[in-house]
Formats: sequence, C-alpha cells, structure tokens
Amino acid sequence: MKNLSILFITLFLVSCEEADENNTKDEMEVPETSGNKTEEEINGYFGVKNISHSKLMGSVYGNLTRLRLELYSDGENLDECGCSACNNNFQFDFRELYFNPNSRSIKYKKEGDLTYQFITIPSDRTCVRYTED
Repeated sequence: MKNLSILFITLFLVSCEEADENNTKDEMEVPETSGNKTEEEINGYFGVKNISHSKLMGSVYGNLTRLRLELYSDGENLDECGCSACNNNFQFDFRELYFNPNSRSIKYKKEGDLTYQFITIPSDRTCVRYTED
C-alpha cells in the first residue's frame, strides 16, 4: 500500500501542470469514535466548506484549484486563492470535504461515492486557503 501511495504522489507531481486532481485512492467508511470525536478529527482532518490552492508564475499566470461543498457552490463569504490568468480547476459538487493542514491532504466524497477519496496538495502551491465548516 505504501508503494502504491508513493506511485500516486510521484505521478501527480510529474504531471503537476496538467494534474487531474481526481487521482484517488480508496479508504474504508469512517466510523464515529468514542469521546464525540470523529475519525477525521483524530487523524488531523477537519470539515471545511471549501479549499483552494494555487501556483503562480510571474504573479499572474499559473494554476488555480477551487473545491467547494455543494451547499456553498456560490462561493459567497469563502476564503479562496485568486489568480488573473490561471488554468482553472473548479469543482463545486462535494458532499463531504475535509482538510489536514499538516499533511496538505484533502479527503472527500462526491455523490455516489461509497468510500473516501484523497488528494494531496503539491508543495509548490504557495497559496492554500480554506473556510472551516
């Protein structure tokens, strides 16, 4: 499993400019644990309304990603990265969205997903913003 994770990360970084951020791996359903803390909280994840990240080149061009829960698809009152002339990857159809700032990992489910999917924000992304749920 560790080798598979390294392979996914390597492939993602190699194709960073044209990254299809839907490269994912599965994990089992997350049960609630004792002490009123969910598995997400124990593993360093917390719920977010949105998360965005960008890599700018020359302070104008670059890549911009915005991920939002369906409920907040209008983007109103959300803290997000911006870019004037970026290649955009906007996805506003998430049912569940979690973020772990220590590992820069995003955990999510979309409509029809039975298991959680994961994305890791590359280290070359200088702007990372989110709004806690």
